Amino acid sequence: MAHSLSKSHKLIASAYRRSLDWCEREAEVFEAGDIEGDEQARLRLRDHVAERNRAALLDTHHSDHSVQNFSSHSIPDLDGVNGLAISSDGRSIYVTSGQASALLIFDRDPASGSIRLMDVLHHDDAGIDRMREPHGVAVSPDGNSVVVADRWHDALVFFQRDQSSGALDPEYRISDEQGNAVGLQEPFNLCFSPDGNQLLVGVTEFLEANLLIFSRDQTSGKFTFSQSLKSELEKCEGLRIPQSVAFAPDGNGFYVTAYNGNVLGVFERSLTGGTFHLSQLLEDGIDDVRGLEGTEDVAVSSDGLSVLVVGHGRGDLCVFHRDAASGKLVFDRGSEDRLRNGRVTGGAFGVAISAGGDRVFVSGRGGDLIDLWHRDPKNGNLIFGRTLGSPGQGDSSGGGVRNIAVTPDGRSLILVDYQNGVLAVFDLAEGTRRLAELGATLMRFDGEPFKVF
Repeated sequence: MAHSLSKSHKLIASAYRRSLDWCEREAEVFEAGDIEGDEQARLRLRDHVAERNRAALLDTHHSDHSVQNFSSHSIPDLDGVNGLAISSDGRSIYVTSGQASALLIFDRDPASGSIRLMDVLHHDDAGIDRMREPHGVAVSPDGNSVVVADRWHDALVFFQRDQSSGALDPEYRISDEQGNAVGLQEPFNLCFSPDGNQLLVGVTEFLEANLLIFSRDQTSGKFTFSQSLKSELEKCEGLRIPQSVAFAPDGNGFYVTAYNGNVLGVFERSLTGGTFHLSQLLEDGIDDVRGLEGTEDVAVSSDGLSVLVVGHGRGDLCVFHRDAASGKLVFDRGSEDRLRNGRVTGGAFGVAISAGGDRVFVSGRGGDLIDLWHRDPKNGNLIFGRTLGSPGQGDSSGGGVRNIAVTPDGRSLILVDYQNGVLAVFDLAEGTRRLAELGATLMRFDGEPFKVF
């Protein structure tokens, strides 16, 4: 149906056209002075354009990308896959399987984006000093080390990485049993600081949940225990069992979600001593913050301007604007309405931001869809783009895409589905080309076509 644009609509369209986003630009629009109070007209125009574009995009749901799938049917060690890490050069992918007690090493060709299985390390292989029920895995920013969380033995297993091949050699381990990491019980999530000098470890043993910080010895290069954040976590009941952690790009703070919680914790590095402390707490329903229900994953944009949180409660994607100087967060109160077009089912599980900061991916607990959002690097505002099929090829019977990551070159989206035992690689470069060809079917707020990418 054709829609005629009133003067108010044209003024709104003009304001939106300047940035080509669908964010809340009320201040800019209302400065025109002629449409004060015409909020309903603005919302109708936004909804009309959003619905038209989404319909066009959904027509390409299953044809706008190519997918490379690996499953436990062909690689049994993928059964129960959970941890995922990509090297900073984009050439190596490391995946852990708690059920198979294995660390799988995939080699990636940056030119084509394709990957192949290179090696599998098991907990009982010669030279590996135990690695049973591994969960989290992380690659150091310099690409020299890979660390795996061994939940069964309450340990961290460190490997030396060959930068040319991605192959791993066991190096050393840290464990609660050895007494060099008191409180290291059932390590779960791992996160390196951007400079690689700190390693943040979430432990999830129910009564002893904690966040531990290990620091790199500048002489030996090995990590040693430096701080427990248990007393900081105990300041808020909702943070007692850490779920996901993400460092800020400057390394001076990090952000924490908690298992089945409704809060987001902001931790800041002290100016003296270099220790971390809880500096801000954001809670669902407090100070107009909405969407922090059953928080799962958290991600920080590379420009440090945005912190994104997803939760399984209502499948929400929450947007926080970050002050680059202080690290403090402000909830984007307009995001709840703008982000309602997401299509993940069963609640959201994982979130990843491309290195360039222009694309955001959200995985669903239902396992049948991956949402792609376009992000404006200038202001951090998001626009819903399209959906990708699941690694389970549309099976919504309860898959779980918890871990999701974008390669540093932005070409590939890689994710693991722990319930279906699948590792999937989406070729985003191919999807970009095909969607660009469809650009003429999409519509700007002034009725003119625009290209998605």
